[in-house]
Amino acid sequence: MQQHVNHVDHVCFIYRLENFEKAKDQFSKAFGITDWDGPQELPGFDVLQTQSLSTGMEIIAPLKEGTFFDEYLRTHGEGFYSLIFGVADVHKAAAAAQANGIQPHLDEKGKPVLVNPMILANGKPVYESWTKRVDTYLEIPLQPICGVHFYLGEIKPKS
Repeated sequence: MQQHVNHVDHVCFIYRLENFEKAKDQFSKAFGITDWDGPQELPGFDVLQTQSLSTGMEIIAPLKEGTFFDEYLRTHGEGFYSLIFGVADVHKAAAAAQANGIQPHLDEKGKPVLVNPMILANGKPVYESWTKRVDTYLEIPLQPICGVHFYLGEIKPKS
């Protein structure tokens, strides 16, 4: 794993829960992926998630109806969901994007939403294995650009 800066870090696909394992299996067979972390429920997001850090593939599935991800799936169908663009500093990149008219998703305080899987599981990483492999994992989702969901991602491996 390496940090990607000013480069695509990974892509995320979305599937109905009943098709989640089938999608994972097909990606595994097509691309030889054997190092999936998960699946694991992401606390606060109501999705089941699995990710291969080495290949840049992530799969999610909504766990509840009426959530943002469920509505996205109902509107757009299964398949590609978002692209995570690697940056050196997610906060600076979000500020630069905002200055250029590209708006991040904002929280109730008007600040860019910050996703930190390294503390999502009651202050611990979503995946225990990440404690040995990942130093920083931060994402800020942007409003769609040309109809595509983008996230800024500051994802740094352990040295």
